[in-house]
Amino acid sequence: MSISDCATIRWNGEEVADAIRKHETETREWTFQPAAERLTRLYDQMNELFFGKTLPKAIIAIGPDLITRYGCYRLGRDEIGAKHRIRLNARHFGRSESDVAITLLHEQIHLFQNEFGHVGHRPRYHNKEFVGLAAVRGIEAQIGNGVTKSVSQRLRQVLAEFGFSHARPMIADSDDRAISKPLRKVAWHCGCGQEAWVERGLALHAVCVKCLRPFARPEFRPESQALHRESAAIPTNAEGLYTGTRHRSIQRDVTFQSSTTPGAPTLAPHNNTA
Repeated sequence: MSISDCATIRWNGEEVADAIRKHETETREWTFQPAAERLTRLYDQMNELFFGKTLPKAIIAIGPDLITRYGCYRLGRDEIGAKHRIRLNARHFGRSESDVAITLLHEQIHLFQNEFGHVGHRPRYHNKEFVGLAAVRGIEAQIGNGVTKSVSQRLRQVLAEFGFSHARPMIADSDDRAISKPLRKVAWHCGCGQEAWVERGLALHAVCVKCLRPFARPEFRPESQALHRESAAIPTNAEGLYTGTRHRSIQRDVTFQSSTTPGAPTLAPHNNTA
């Protein structure tokens, strides 16, 4: 089914989502009950405005999470069998109501893409399709790590109309720490547009087998990296030519011939998780 066909989908959800939503919004002894009630209502409002009410009802989970994460959408069923769950990190509820709402919209776009589009995979989980879906809704996101680079004034106005201010924190007196979330792998490019993904902090010394030009990343400054990982996996042939293909991560389980500079750390291939 194409994304253009999604308008014909009726908005619905599983009974477990209805039950948990009801529980979250009515549990008075829970610290996050007021926020959960507002964010659940906002989910439905943004579903109607930005997605034509095509998204299934989702559970909005709120609680502490990794400090490097504002929120996440879980693919597939969770520990209790619920299918659609968005988790918002309460450790960042010192941010403005509007910023938390933008995180919720970001995760709704993931849900939409999971239902009607083509979900990206690490290290390009936030692929071009995701970036395009975010752009038409007022969010400029970065390919790869999904960092929000800017938000349209119109989106801020819409959120303000829904009661989510850019001046008030989501929860008063809540601490917040800025996220420093570097990519674990960064893209190097050759002259014909091929990509090679390399561990951050390591230099790639290889040329493309197609255009015979070296891979480059002009902003790469190894001396500025405080932490160097232990491996660099570079697929090359006997002549030192890069033999990977476009959009292929270089941590696959194949035999590698290192072409790093003498004395530079070398690493074994590894699995990229989370």
